Amino acid sequence: MDNKRLRYFFTGTENISEDKLFLTEGEVHHLRDVIRLEENNECNVLDGQGNIYHVRILSISKNKVVCSILDKVVAIKPSVQITLAQALPKGRKFDFIVEKATELGIEKIIPIEVERSVQSYKVDRFAKVYARWQTISLQAMKQSLRPYYLEIEYPMSFSKLETILGDYDLVIFPVPGAEIYIDLQVQETLKTCRIKRVLLIIGPEGGFDEREIS
Repeated sequence: MDNKRLRYFFTGTENISEDKLFLTEGEVHHLRDVIRLEENNECNVLDGQGNIYHVRILSISKNKVVCSILDKVVAIKPSVQITLAQALPKGRKFDFIVEKATELGIEKIIPIEVERSVQSYKVDRFAKVYARWQTISLQAMKQSLRPYYLEIEYPMSFSKLETILGDYDLVIFPVPGAEIYIDLQVQETLKTCRIKRVLLIIGPEGGFDEREIS
């Protein structure tokens, strides 16, 4: 029974009532055909909103698994929320970035299109790409036992990114070969202020161009 409790599944909040929840679609296949859990087995279910449910399986059918809720734990969000603004890399490398950002607890990821980006997405094609990223993030969420969704935004231009810098308490902009310089006033401010929102900006394979750096 202990091993079964280590199994984590996902369901949306619309599938949860006061004392029951149910799994649908791919989660049914994973539970029934891959993990091979059975009625009366126990497992855990995440809802992406910070709630972790310990449940007992009541019934298993082709398209639905019905569970009774035995216990519920509400996870505490990290005190510091990190947003990753990541320049779009070649091919499907962004899939890997989404996976690792989820596992590492990044709050939000913003794909950015910069001067040296070789990848861009048209509106009509992005829906399919976004759905793939959501699936990758969901699988990583279950693997890493992350209780909250990774928020993935629509790709943004670098100039648009510049307009939201003021929304963050700290912006980190690493540039290869740059000197690290923080004046004394900023150092003292960082010691005393409560940093809650951090933006980390990462460039493409070719780096940022001079205008973006300046």
